[in-house]
Amino acid sequence: MNSFRSNLLANLAGTGWATLVQLACVPFYIRLMGIEAYALVGFHVLLLAVLQVFDAGLTTALNREMARRLADRREAEAMGDLARTLESLYWIAGVLLGAAIALLAPYVAEHWINPENLTRSQVVSAITLMGALVALQWPLSLYQGGLLGLQRQVRLNVLRVVFASASGIGAVLVLFLVSADIVTFFRWQGIVMAANVAATALAFRTALPRTVRQPRIDPGLVLKTGAFAAGVALISLFAMLLAQMDKLVLSKLATLETFGHYVLAGTAASGLLLFVTPLYTAVFPRLSSLVAAGDEDGVRALYHGSSQLLAVLAIPCAAVLALFSFEVLAVWTGDAATAAISAPILALLAAGSALNGLMHVPYALQLAYGWTRIGVVITLGQVALFLPLLVYSVQRFGAVGAAAIWLALNAFYLAVGLPWTHRRLLRGDARKWLVCDVGVPAAGALVVALMGRLLMPESMGRWGVAAYLVVTVALSMLFAFALSPRVRRGLFAPRPAAGVLA
Repeated sequence: MNSFRSNLLANLAGTGWATLVQLACVPFYIRLMGIEAYALVGFHVLLLAVLQVFDAGLTTALNREMARRLADRREAEAMGDLARTLESLYWIAGVLLGAAIALLAPYVAEHWINPENLTRSQVVSAITLMGALVALQWPLSLYQGGLLGLQRQVRLNVLRVVFASASGIGAVLVLFLVSADIVTFFRWQGIVMAANVAATALAFRTALPRTVRQPRIDPGLVLKTGAFAAGVALISLFAMLLAQMDKLVLSKLATLETFGHYVLAGTAASGLLLFVTPLYTAVFPRLSSLVAAGDEDGVRALYHGSSQLLAVLAIPCAAVLALFSFEVLAVWTGDAATAAISAPILALLAAGSALNGLMHVPYALQLAYGWTRIGVVITLGQVALFLPLLVYSVQRFGAVGAAAIWLALNAFYLAVGLPWTHRRLLRGDARKWLVCDVGVPAAGALVVALMGRLLMPESMGRWGVAAYLVVTVALSMLFAFALSPRVRRGLFAPRPAAGVLA
């Protein structure tokens, strides 16, 4: 229990700092490089997300296997062998993917990206450097997944804070002092990424249990996780298409400037990951351990408590992002014209991201039980249904149409996935999740946020608006907390009976 709480707090601190650094640096990127160059930064993030399909579910499998085997010292050698085997595969895959991106850079610059101010040479150089970053990112994701499964999340988040600071703040300094150029930006990111990979690899290797012999490559261990990894790989493929198809379609059909405004709104909406990602990364390995131990009471307590905590933390922020989208963007960027264009996009993306975030704990439950079929079926159905709608919506309504589709597909997943999950796992708990864990605190948060919208004074300075938004979020979160008994008991009870927030 103490380990879980430490991991959760470390994840909140690490992800929170990384997210805040990213958000704080974006206005400087746009001011120094321009919106088109910032769109290429968004294209790099999109590229990384798309390439995750080649992960084939192995990072998640490593996380789960490390968590399941951690309590049994007899599994130490198998853990080391699995880590060494996957490490070799990931380095090879990373180098191959990076080289492919570098080779395709001229074609992508000519036929996919639509710049109006950047030169073709700048775009080609930037995409080539993206290939180098991909080659390094690939093994980094494996090392991070291993540390999560080994419950070394405090160590991982120390590294996250250090390298997020170097990546964001360092990039601003380099752009200001050296050259405000997109190529310079990506060169700096490559230096930071190389150092991050080396430090994280060392942390992972030293966290593995000691063994008599050196770890060796054993493909048989990978094959044993094949069914689970294959299911996760299919889910990842379809989930990637769902999460990124709006950006893929926009990057092709819209101008680079329009895509830049969409990336800006998406970056603001991704602030919800400040709460979603830390909770998921702490809950998934803990649920896997409880399922392996056959502790159903512990699973149920952790599941409901974590779901309610996520609602208390994420819903108030999502409500304020949606209802005050223009004010958030104007305060953040200092540019009212940019905020006016991106505000309707942010409102829709924030609502969709809130629904997406709430389903992370049920998804962690599915993976902890090794049940991947539901994710495969639902995400496949979403792709088939919403991809044609997305193309039509973008052609008809532009970036706002893409954001509306993101909201619709997440509402669909909640409506179908939640009841199906509870018919198979934790039978009879669907209503408790929907009403008690999420519905009541969400209703309280929305009431406060709506009152804040209605009562907001008309004339306030930039920092006055910022203070008003912070107070509105705090009051909304406080009201949601007051309506969440599981969270109150979990935070103030010295020893919960089972799980966390029991």
